[in-house]
Amino acid sequence: KYKVVCAIAIFTRSIIDVGVPIEKAYTISDVYIMKTDQCQTNQQLYKVISDAITDFTHLVKRYKHIENPYWVKICKSYISHHLHQHMTLDDLAKEVNMNPSYLSSQFKKLTGQSLKQYINRQKIKEAQFLIKNSHYTLMEIADILQFSSQSHFQKVFKDITGMSPAHYKNSK
Repeated sequence: KYKVVCAIAIFTRSIIDVGVPIEKAYTISDVYIMKTDQCQTNQQLYKVISDAITDFTHLVKRYKHIENPYWVKICKSYISHHLHQHMTLDDLAKEVNMNPSYLSSQFKKLTGQSLKQYINRQKIKEAQFLIKNSHYTLMEIADILQFSSQSHFQKVFKDITGMSPAHYKNSK
């Protein structure tokens, strides 16, 4: 019984991590823990764990595309608030209390883009805003957004928008 309860607890944490609302995850967890407690035979335990796996899987399928886990929201918020500062994978991992490589792989799995791609897209959105609404030079914008060089800024900008920053500036 203890092993089944531990498995249910692990399932619960896992489905919360992929976007199932906490209250839904805990409700199903409570149901299966109570069912486990009522079991008298190993066969009943096998049935409970099998049913639990099926129901947890259905919940994940139902909610996976609706909402990102809370830690993804924290990452995105951290990124948007630190676009003008140098940030590392370790900084983000500390912010969400996760292992850096696990964070990186899970972020890509859930969002479809790597952290670097996401950060660059956010920086380019900010660059577009600054180009249209400020008097900063392109070199200053590259520096403000912590690009390693103006040429790196130009390359990333063109890769994402399809045009150079100068062309974008002249088209406003």
